[in-house]
Amino acid sequence: MCSMESERRCNVSNVLMYGIDISNHQGRAGLDLDKLLTKHPEIKVVIIKSSEGTSFDDAYDEGFIKIALAHGCIVGVYHFARPDKNGWAAEARYFMSLTKKHKGKVLYVLDWERNGSTTWAKNFLDYVAKETGSTPIFYSYEARINAQDFSAIAHYPLWAARYRDYEIDKNFDMSSAGKAPQVKWWSKYISWQWTSVGRLDGYGKNLDCNAYYIDAAELKKYIGGEQKESTGFVHSRSAIVSEAISHIGVQEGSVLHHKIIDRYNARKPLPRGYAVKYTDAWCATFVSYLAIIMGYTDIIPIECGCPQMIALAKEMGIWVEDDGYVPKPGDIPLYDWQDSGKGDNTGTPDHIGITEKVVNGVQTVIEGNYHDAVGRRQIAVNGRYIRGYIVPKYDTEGQQEAKAAVKEPAVDDAHTIEYYAIVNTKTDPLNVRLGPGTNYKQCSFSPIPKGATVGVCRHKIGKWYLVKYNGKYGYAHSAYIKKI
Repeated sequence: MCSMESERRCNVSNVLMYGIDISNHQGRAGLDLDKLLTKHPEIKVVIIKSSEGTSFDDAYDEGFIKIALAHGCIVGVYHFARPDKNGWAAEARYFMSLTKKHKGKVLYVLDWERNGSTTWAKNFLDYVAKETGSTPIFYSYEARINAQDFSAIAHYPLWAARYRDYEIDKNFDMSSAGKAPQVKWWSKYISWQWTSVGRLDGYGKNLDCNAYYIDAAELKKYIGGEQKESTGFVHSRSAIVSEAISHIGVQEGSVLHHKIIDRYNARKPLPRGYAVKYTDAWCATFVSYLAIIMGYTDIIPIECGCPQMIALAKEMGIWVEDDGYVPKPGDIPLYDWQDSGKGDNTGTPDHIGITEKVVNGVQTVIEGNYHDAVGRRQIAVNGRYIRGYIVPKYDTEGQQEAKAAVKEPAVDDAHTIEYYAIVNTKTDPLNVRLGPGTNYKQCSFSPIPKGATVGVCRHKIGKWYLVKYNGKYGYAHSAYIKKI
């Protein structure tokens, strides 16, 4: 590895291998990886983008992986983290849903380029390590590495980036690479990405190029392959309930509502081939969305229609119509609003949610499409309107979950409160909109009076900030709010 003491020399003299990292950018640009690797046997390592956030699946990764392995390269897959938008658990599970099948064959990498907490990164890396038996690699650039305390993850190998300039470097020529990274927290790093404009004979477009300071045998040790026991990072009632809670206040027609619909529609094949419209009822879509982003599609049916949810639940053996059943957090009640309250309710279901808690015979349910938003409803356990329950087979539940050796922390999200602010308009109240711009309609609770306190969330698009007011969310221009 390149130590801090030897950083002035490690840019050339200590390099043991070279590699590239690629993604859909090169795929769309026409990269023929087979020809490139044939022409350049000095490429020993190929790191390939697999995913980003909770919905982006790189269309070129599987083909690139197959080719690079066939050439005998050490292959890695990376996830581009979006801690500014999503919780670590949802992103880690999504990454694993796409790449776990390659465990024992590839390196796993977390690409960290956005604002986020060290805890987010640590939980993600720990999860991947447990699920794959590998030692995942942490990638970031020098300035970001030094900007916050990463001591909690310094036991994971580091891949550091630092560019001197954006002048083209040809065929791994590092003579103008400049000074190697100087970073805190890690005493050594395994690789330096010194350019994003590398060029190799046979491919006339840009490549990220990397110098490795460990040999192939040492790097392969990080691949691992034996699946480790996954304690606390399983199908968890508390995790999916936390994720549902984090969406409370999302309004129909907003950017975040569209994100829910889009993520459901991104699942292929679509149930019954139907793509949900932004104007459709979306209660079942919301429950399905939660299952998709949490990676729980093996225990929760995926559908946009309530009757179809029941049919699928029956096929899975998780449908309960017992009047004596007391739901647990994470169970999924369905309602029939035409129920008379007399005898068994066997009507067609109209609505669906996810149980948050049960207290004194009353359950609190989190629902999409509740008064055109994600909201809470309180309803008697197995009282009028309850059609029945989908009861997923979680790995942990009730008292067992409370006593788990490793507790899964609450999931943060785009609408987690970052700080509080006051409305600082000159005279008029503050308009709050369904999306980031004046072309969006105002929210139902808009405007907010001057001097009112709002929560400012993680999610920001330019000068438009997502704010929370009286339990509801909308976008406000940052010029009219002042941090307290």
